[in-house]
Amino acid sequence: MNVAIQVAGMSCEHCANTIRQAVSALPGVDHVDVDVSRGVVTVDGDCDLAAISAAIADAGYTPHGAIDPTPRRLLPMADASAGGCCCD
Repeated sequence: MNVAIQVAGMSCEHCANTIRQAVSALPGVDHVDVDVSRGVVTVDGDCDLAAISAAIADAGYTPHGAIDPTPRRLLPMADASAGGCCCD
């Protein structure tokens, strides 16, 4: 299982370490990645989403639910000077 959870309240590496320790202690968790800049905790392993969310909440942070674990990549904008713009 690979699940990503949006988490509010994280602001530094200390926050990341606190969440990483809390979630890593759960049975079935193989790996925890905390991305403070995106506000996302990604968990690999065989663990219930409710248990992960509870561990995050118990650590003092606010889980907002599962999201797509794949980071989004920004696509380049079309060059309006080349034509093809929707407002031409």
